[in-house]
Amino acid sequence: MQRSETVFIAGAHGSGRTTFALSIFGQLNKRFYWVTGAAALHDVPFALLTGLCSQISQIRSAAQSPTSMISALTGLVATEETYIFLDRAEEVDEQSAAVLAQLATSEHLRLVVAGVGIQHLPGALQNLSARHISHRLSIAPMDFADAQFMVSRQLGGKVNAPSIRRLLRSCAGNPLYLRELVDDALETKELRLAGEYWTLHPLWEPKGERMVNQISGRLAQLPANLRVATAKLSITGTLPISQARMILGSPALDAMIDEGLAELDHNGPLSTGAKLIRLTDQLPAASVTASLDRAELRAILEHLLPVVADLELSEYVRANITVHCQAVGIESAPDDLLRAVTLALSAQRYAAVLTLTEYLDPEQYSSWKYHQLIAARATALHESGASQAALTDIETIGNSACPVLRLAGAQIRLTLGEVGRALELLQPLPEDPRDIAALRLIVENANEPTEDFSRLLQYATDPEVAPNIQAQALARYCVNIAFRGSPSQALDLLIQRLTETLSDPIKVRGFGHIFVALHPVMLLEGGAHHDLISMLIRIEDQVPLVNSARYFLARGSIELDQGHASKAIESFAQAMSLAQWCDPDRVWCLIAALRARAEALVGNFEQMRDFLDISKNSASTGGRWLHLETERALMPVILLAHGPESAREHTEQLLSKARARDLRMLQLRVQHDAWRLKLHDETLGFSVLASEMEGELARTLAGYTQALSELDSELDALVQSHVDQGRLLYAAELANHGSELALARGKRARSSQLLTLSTRIMQPLTQVNSPRLGRARVNPQVLTDREYAACSRAARGESNTVIAEALFLSPRTVEGHLQKSYGKLGIRDRRQLIEEPDGSSSV
Repeated sequence: MQRSETVFIAGAHGSGRTTFALSIFGQLNKRFYWVTGAAALHDVPFALLTGLCSQISQIRSAAQSPTSMISALTGLVATEETYIFLDRAEEVDEQSAAVLAQLATSEHLRLVVAGVGIQHLPGALQNLSARHISHRLSIAPMDFADAQFMVSRQLGGKVNAPSIRRLLRSCAGNPLYLRELVDDALETKELRLAGEYWTLHPLWEPKGERMVNQISGRLAQLPANLRVATAKLSITGTLPISQARMILGSPALDAMIDEGLAELDHNGPLSTGAKLIRLTDQLPAASVTASLDRAELRAILEHLLPVVADLELSEYVRANITVHCQAVGIESAPDDLLRAVTLALSAQRYAAVLTLTEYLDPEQYSSWKYHQLIAARATALHESGASQAALTDIETIGNSACPVLRLAGAQIRLTLGEVGRALELLQPLPEDPRDIAALRLIVENANEPTEDFSRLLQYATDPEVAPNIQAQALARYCVNIAFRGSPSQALDLLIQRLTETLSDPIKVRGFGHIFVALHPVMLLEGGAHHDLISMLIRIEDQVPLVNSARYFLARGSIELDQGHASKAIESFAQAMSLAQWCDPDRVWCLIAALRARAEALVGNFEQMRDFLDISKNSASTGGRWLHLETERALMPVILLAHGPESAREHTEQLLSKARARDLRMLQLRVQHDAWRLKLHDETLGFSVLASEMEGELARTLAGYTQALSELDSELDALVQSHVDQGRLLYAAELANHGSELALARGKRARSSQLLTLSTRIMQPLTQVNSPRLGRARVNPQVLTDREYAACSRAARGESNTVIAEALFLSPRTVEGHLQKSYGKLGIRDRRQLIEEPDGSSSV
């Protein structure tokens, strides 16, 4: 800070503006005086100036009158350097602000001003900020990376992405709120270390004591009418501004906007072009309502209900009001309650569903409505990880003919792998809705496709079928046709449904089914699909996937198939941490198998065996294709853990199952995997099979036999095709195998060219290896100390001359050590050495 310079720091309360200002003084290493504005003293003349003078020993006695204080401060800053930090400057009284603004022009005063924004400062400070020698800094709200860094530091470990996003949304970019939310969640045990990642419970809401105290403190400073208006808006959620004026009153609404409590929102869930009003991000609605005790909330609701009775409120607003009424024991009309439950269930707000249905008196509802409510509660319990409690609720009713209860029970039984019991519940009865027939066909196709599985596509678009069952039918149909050889058609259908769902929040429950189907279909089709990846990123950022394990399973599977094993390990680790809280789709076994496969690729054999054991000891996964994909994922793991014979036996058993069910695409993938694992060298079988199927991957595999026979430019084209699909590992494996064949046929130049191509493709996949790739890790157990040192350095790209200088050897001796090492490691060239993870070498 130079002389006569003033620094203005703007940021919301809790944004870190005070910490940033203090860091400035810390770097200056100067003594400073810190004074803070207060709303209670905003209208008291010279209040802040009195507090400032009382801190300065030289002029403390002058704090008797405004005149003496101004004179003493003027004399002080005229003779010595003085540093003042003015915090919460928007609350400073006008008189003190005017004096400080005038003194700031002095040669020896350095002033730092922190507040919510220049426009909220007293007039004298606003004028001071306009001077050319003042500096303005704005503290932006946290983004995802900021929140991830802060929470990881706070917890001392990694935190999965969905938990970070939920915390970030709830704290509205406020670092202070973020810390309080984390501490609250730890205290209530809703945030725990699950596997390798800290993970929030699916039903967590920002209602902890610390967060509520923060909100209560802010609300306590408001006039009573603004506190009530803020509470009402937290209950209703976003409102059209015309309705907000009727419900809150125009003066209160205008004051809320002026005070930064509410703001216009043109992009809210109700947006139709009309202006909407909502609470600002600094006032999370759940925390505001949680700051009210039961009596206060009930009194506000009793005042609110007559006001809104005749208004045409949106379903969202009605549902929000109903949730809060149920929480304080105000009875809702049966139609209102059922509407609120249905909407909350569609939006995956399972905590709200459980609140709404916690106390149900069957005498107050018709049997049909009561059954609907119980079924919704059971679904919410199941999706939140309490499947047995859900089944108990359904079975307690004892009405075996009720369609909605049968549907809910069958869905739960299906995901638990109890297909027979699910079919029992779905036995056709007179007057059954179409949902029953649709779900029965889905269940019948759970283990293997039936002759009429194509009817699933009809149910997927049937307007008389519930949206989540439509999505389930589509997912089952797409998986079936993909495994039978039509993955391109399947992928087109899934992308179309994803696009529709993004624009229709009512269909959001179908996301889970789509994601579970998406990853095998994408893998079978084989294209790069950059637009689809962009869509998945949008979904991850914008859509609250309660059971996000589905998303990370799909993402990790794609990363693994592309060869990005380290990224896949991270995705599967996040999926497993989420599935430990809640695994309604029973994908835990598959995730563990895929994690084992990824660990094998990067040489983490101990971890590979651990996850192999987890997969084998886990409950069976739901759905036949999940069983088969789990078995396919374990092929390289069994090879490394138990040897080639066990791997061949496992492969033949899997192929037999695929042939028996006419799953031709699975046959293709298994045969190709067996070739990649060097369980056989024959390519003709899968090349012929691939020629009969659709998709980018099949078209590439169909050309293997011819290209490897000729070793000409067609082989380079197939390698490039794999690269274009994003499958770097497949591409490098094919190039390396071509190099081996060329060497065996005496084509040394072509062999070297293909090996160089393989090495270049593998550069982004530094630690990855596979049998067909033919690389080797520098293994100290089979090498001498000198051989190990030479190979470690060669793997890093050092020349023989550089290695010789480092090891005090001749280049010829280094080459001798390398050649001996190649034979021990089973390779033929230094380009096949894998650099150690830390890039170090030792003797």
